[in-house]
Amino acid sequence: MRSSGKPEQPSPVCIREDVAGSIGGRSLTAIRRSCYAPSRASLYDSSMQYRALIDLKDKSVLLIDDRNRSYVQITVDAFRSQAAEGMRLLAGPGGKRLPVRETGRTEKVQGRSCFEVSLFFEPQSLKMDLWLSKEIPAPLDAYFIFTANSGIGETFPGMLTLLRKHNAYIVESTMTMLRPGGLEVRLYSRLSGIEEIDQSDGAFAPPKGYEKLSVK
Repeated sequence: MRSSGKPEQPSPVCIREDVAGSIGGRSLTAIRRSCYAPSRASLYDSSMQYRALIDLKDKSVLLIDDRNRSYVQITVDAFRSQAAEGMRLLAGPGGKRLPVRETGRTEKVQGRSCFEVSLFFEPQSLKMDLWLSKEIPAPLDAYFIFTANSGIGETFPGMLTLLRKHNAYIVESTMTMLRPGGLEVRLYSRLSGIEEIDQSDGAFAPPKGYEKLSVK
């Protein structure tokens, strides 16, 4: 049983998520791999060109392009702003955010005790249902994870308060969105693996031999 005191900083850990869904009727599958250590993270999404290496102490983000063996460096604030703007664009013009809501529903999800959280814009062009488990402590400060990673933190500030309160991590999530013109987006993600890692394995450093490019 976990202590009722402040949770200890967990060992460096990598979390894998499988994503499936459709955008405008076109199928989409992707793998996300997020590695977290104190003040650092490595974020990979197979549907994106870049992966991100984030260092909170240096307040920098390296965007790694493995295909072209190169990378660029930007600030954490710039990365956070881009993610938040992307979230706002997804919600569409005139979107009004509503408070993050704990639905009161609890279920066993993938064998873990979970509680449900919903967040959406009004009119409901974008809606997300999340199942979180306290059995998986958030690997880093919630502000960092949900602001730097997805933009949810700035778009839905209540999510940060909730995560700090529960020290929980997402096990499954469903997003639905209907954009003007009838474009429908449905995405489902599930946590598919957790492993501890050695910080010395280079997970948080740019690969040797990669060229550093200037930001235009």
